[in-house]
Amino acid sequence: MAFTKDIVERAWALSKGQCQCERSFHDHDGRCPNELVWEDRGNHDKPTGWQDHSKSSAYRGLSDCEILCLKCFDSIW
Repeated sequence: MAFTKDIVERAWALSKGQCQCERSFHDHDGRCPNELVWEDRGNHDKPTGWQDHSKSSAYRGLSDCEILCLKCFDSIW
């Protein structure tokens, strides 16, 4: 399952083009400082690449969707 295009666009707007990761076990204090580019979604060849992620794995809508840089996204798995 995946988020709808509308949910991803709304989550992106809320992220203001920055990774939303705040996981304490990642290599950053507080919120990840990585800036992202909309067109680089899923692009591992760019430092501005990103992916949407379900916080609960249930894809429950906007409150469950976070925008992560690929470094943080890959570190979850």
